[in-house]
Amino acid sequence: MPIRGLAEQIVVNPNTVAKAYRELEIAGWIYKKRGSGTFVSALNPKLTEETCQQQMRSQIESLLEQAEQLNISSEQIIEMVQQQSNIEPKE
Repeated sequence: MPIRGLAEQIVVNPNTVAKAYRELEIAGWIYKKRGSGTFVSALNPKLTEETCQQQMRSQIESLLEQAEQLNISSEQIIEMVQQQSNIEPKE
């Protein structure tokens, strides 16, 4: 499906869809064939440490934005992560 068509279908800016496609391609999840379209890669890509950290930073950024909207402090987030992962809190 063309970027503009997908953007209209999911009601987001076409630039957002284009950026998502670029990031998925860089990470190895999709590939493009000129004139044929975009396809999901057959195998899970082997992600570099840098790519993994970049993806995690992006998730953390989203989490922090959402927490700010919900008026949740970074200390509360750390506590929640520790509880969720059974990590002993630092004293």
